[in-house]
Amino acid sequence: EEDPSLDVNGWDAAHKALILAMLAYGTTISPDDLEKIPVHKTSDYLTILMEIHNANPEIWDEKGDFSLLHTILENICREILQPVCKELIYIDYSQMRQYIIMEKSSDFSFTDLEQSCLRLAGIYDNIAQISTFFCCGTPHEGVEGIRYSYEEALSVFHNRTASSSGFLYFTPQSHSCLLYTSPSPRDRSLS
Repeated sequence: EEDPSLDVNGWDAAHKALILAMLAYGTTISPDDLEKIPVHKTSDYLTILMEIHNANPEIWDEKGDFSLLHTILENICREILQPVCKELIYIDYSQMRQYIIMEKSSDFSFTDLEQSCLRLAGIYDNIAQISTFFCCGTPHEGVEGIRYSYEEALSVFHNRTASSSGFLYFTPQSHSCLLYTSPSPRDRSLS
């Protein structure tokens, strides 16, 4: 388009979402009520797939409590992961899978991200009594970068072993998917 600012800043997608909400649900939402997070074509983004292994059924009733659980997970996630990125988009995808899209900061490191995700998993386990693990793609530029990183995270998820836990990430070496699992930052092993 001649002036791509509406696309880049998220306004075009926001207006389309408002129209769809009105047609599908008969609700009127103000554009000010939407959270708009601009995606910059020169910024690097990475996608993290967070899988919930299981939730303690004595605490979380799958029929009613999962919306509360997901709100708790999102709030804790934002608190723990925000310091290691510029922006964070949390997508409540399904009962057992969540996605986190992060705009990479200039001082980003996988070690910091890994430590934050493992800390997050520990908090989820201790406070919410759920087990989780994280599959992470690598940073790529712009909107297409989000898709590439998502595909990498999904590849890691589908190629993990049954005993995978903690933090797994994609390494782009010779077009193959190598998985590194690390229950602690000091103990890395090739799986």
